[in-house]
Order: sequence, then C-alpha cells, then structure tokens
Amino acid sequence: MLKKLGNNKDFLFDFLTDQLRQNLNFQFNNAYGPEVFVLHSEPAFFLRANIWMPRQEVFTRIPGFRYDICHDHNFHILTIGYFGPGYESLTFEYDKSAHVGALGECLHLHNSTVFNLSVGKIAIYRAKHDIHIQLPPPQMSISLNLIPRTEHQQDLQFEVDEANGKILRYLDFAGSDAAVRIAGLIGERDDLQVLAEVAATHPNPKVRALAVLAQMQIAPELAAVIEEDTRAKQTEIVLSIVNSELFRYGACMNYG
Repeated sequence: MLKKLGNNKDFLFDFLTDQLRQNLNFQFNNAYGPEVFVLHSEPAFFLRANIWMPRQEVFTRIPGFRYDICHDHNFHILTIGYFGPGYESLTFEYDKSAHVGALGECLHLHNSTVFNLSVGKIAIYRAKHDIHIQLPPPQMSISLNLIPRTEHQQDLQFEVDEANGKILRYLDFAGSDAAVRIAGLIGERDDLQVLAEVAATHPNPKVRALAVLAQMQIAPELAAVIEEDTRAKQTEIVLSIVNSELFRYGACMNYG
C-alpha cells in the first residue's frame, strides 16, 4: 500500500486540496505540528505525510521544529520518500531489555548507519529499538509514514546524547502529565485518593511517577509513607523518575 501511494504523485495534492475545501475542519483530527498532515486513520494504524524543510527555512516557516535531536519512538514507522531529495538519517540500535530507561542512564548504541530517504526509498524504524537523527535535506522534501498502533505506545520516548548514549529527557508530554503536575501544585487533600489510583493504574510510567510526586506535594507530612509504598509497589523506572523529580522538579522535561 505504501509503495503504491509513493508512486502516485497526484494523491497528496488532491488530498490537501480537498482538505482546504473543508475550511474550519481542515485537519481537525491532527494533533501534530504544521509539518505533519494526517492522511488516514484506522484503529490499527494511521498514515501521515511529513514535510522536511532545509535547515535555513525551518526556523522561519515551521515554528518549534528542530533537527539534530537523537531520539527513539514508541511506535514503529514504515516510511517512503515521496518528494524531493529527502533527509539523511543517522541511525543506531539499542537493546531496550538491557536498560531501565532512567534519566542520565547511558544506552549502549551500536550498528550505526547513514541513509538518504530519496524518492521511492523505503525504511523502517522499529519501536524502542532504533534511535535516529534526521539531517535536513537541501530542498523541501516529503515522506509518507505508515504507523501501526502497538503495545509500545505507553513506553517512554527518549532524547539521547549520540556521543555517549545518555538519556537526556523524555519526549512525551501529554495532557495527563500537565494535569497531574497541576494537581501537585494546587491540589487539596481530597485529591489524594484519585492521585493514588493514577499512580497505581495508569499505563504510562511517567504519569504514575508524577502522581506519586503530586501526592507528596499535597501532603508532605505523608511523604515518607508514600515513598515506602512506592518502593514496594512500583517498577524501577517509576522509582527513578520520582527520584529525579524530587532532586530537581521538571527533570523529565530537561535532564541536567
């Protein structure tokens, strides 16, 4: 399917033209930035188009977009070059099972390769296995991505220092993260039970850790009890996030 779409040089323009006719409904289901267009969505997968601008144009045309971030994904990506010379990708592999995923932990990066996603070239990025850096193309380029929805999507996504493999920060920041952080700052004791339930049951380890932290912020006199309960019941990654956030609030967003 992806190869056929990659060979069809009219469909993307036709799709975007049709979307523009919808006025206020243009890309209403798109949670990404302006460099991404969601083309189709199903329960099992979705299809998107990514726009890749030359470095000198990125900062003026796509606010907030950054190249040169070494990162992994918590979803598989099957991609094809659709238009333009394409970006270059520097890729590494790592073994998720050999690491906790704690901030500051150094991943063992190996099998470094470089390839150019030229028109018609197909590549796959494996969830929580491949780490990559996209390098800007000399001219505007477009890729098509087929992304299955998998069990990895609650795993944390890492930004990594490619020189030593150190995990610098977690790239995920969802509404639930913000809600739990706000609860810790302005919540009351009546919120403790809800936060305890979030800490015990939420599928995302960072949200669980932030819920533990929020309980400690609301009821500091119970911090020792909450910490003891956390050590008894939570996973190693949750404990590491709690400790990082206790040492420096906001550490998940920028480890230093």
